[in-house]
This record gives sequence, structure tokens and C-alpha cells, in this order.
Amino acid sequence: MNEMVKRLMLIELRNKGFTQARYDPEKDAIFPTPDYPKIEIHEDEIWYPNVTDDPPYILGKIWHSREEINAAMQKLVYNTLRPIQSNAVEMTAAWDKAAPMPIKDVAEFRLLSEYNNIVLAARDDGDYGVHFVTWQYSYNRKGVGQGHYTTHYEDAKKDFATRSGLIREKELFEPEQLKQIYSALLFQGKNDDELTFDTEQKLHDVIEKLENICPNLKNKPEQTEQEPEAEPALE
Repeated sequence: MNEMVKRLMLIELRNKGFTQARYDPEKDAIFPTPDYPKIEIHEDEIWYPNVTDDPPYILGKIWHSREEINAAMQKLVYNTLRPIQSNAVEMTAAWDKAAPMPIKDVAEFRLLSEYNNIVLAARDDGDYGVHFVTWQYSYNRKGVGQGHYTTHYEDAKKDFATRSGLIREKELFEPEQLKQIYSALLFQGKNDDELTFDTEQKLHDVIEKLENICPNLKNKPEQTEQEPEAEPALE
């Protein structure tokens, strides 16, 4: 496993609460938790078992069935662990291809991308992870200023895309707006009896696309109807 990929994954896992995450050199994999079942994060894939017995306590919780355990494990792998893995691999590839910033005062940063006088750069701070910044060139590209700093790779890419004009900010949806759209589409799919088969398929395609953009959407608990309050007994 690439050393930088390994380090970045361990840092992010611990930031997410997996304080006992460790690297196993024999398997060349990261174990996010010592708890059963064993989930192995490799550089290009994640291995996790299909639970066939009924352990009383795993992943920090008591479960009632194997189905619940396997569903929770898939949610953990695809919504939490895989994004951590993908970001670490992508960040490392970008870092390896990048050259140092051509400005003496910020030469410790590497230039990841630039467009329309805006720069996306990064600095490797070892056990503290990678820090990102977007700058605007100044002094005829001999300096930079107006820095926006973050330790979150996705936020840095979004900031670069909007500041540079690659994407117009008003065309982006905020997470809360995506949640509202997602809830409305789910409601329509369940309650609109006049949907044709083709329209329903297109609706499902949009819902699936939203889930791919924001995986946490499909984990939002559905609201249940409240039971009516019991009427007071007549004396």
C-alpha cells in the first residue's frame, strides 16, 4: 500500500471516530476496528464478510438479526469507508503529479490545478494530513493572496471550481436542498397513483443519482405516522 494513501486513510478514520484503526503489514490492509467482523481496507478495494452467525455485539452495538448486521456493514463500507479510501487515493495521485508552487513564499505548497488566475494548492503536514488552499494570483503571477484554507479535499475542489468559474456557484445545490428534493421525490414515488411506468422509472433514476451524489441521503430515517392519541375512557 502506498505510504501516503495509508497515512491519509488512518488520519481520516481516526477523525471519524475509528480511534483503534491500524495497519497490518502482513495483509497490507487497514483494519478500521478490532471489533468483529473484520473489515479490511486495501488500496483499491474493501473486503468485508457476510455475517452468517449471530454475534451479540459488533460494530459497537447489539443487533437482533444477521440481516441488520449485514445492512449496517454495507452502509459503513459504502457511505463512510469507501469515500475515505477514494479520497486518499485521489489526493495521493494529485500530490505525486504536482510540482511545487513557483512562488518562493509558498514553495512548500504543491500546485494541484489552476484556472482563470485561481490556484488550488496543497501542503503535506505529515501526521496532521494534507492542507488545501485556493489562492488568486497577484503581482503579475509573482504572488498569491485571498487564500481559502481547508483540510477537506472535497471542499477545496468545490471552492476552486466556483472561484475559478469552472462551475457557477448558483447552479450548485447545498446538502439541505438536496435532502428536500430527495424527500419530495420519494413522497411522489410512494403517493402519486397517476405515475406511468416510464415516468416512475425516470423518477427512480433521479433518486438513484441523488443517492450517488450524496450517499447519506438514503440513510435518512423515514418519518413514521404518529398513532392517534387514545380518547379518554368514559366514566
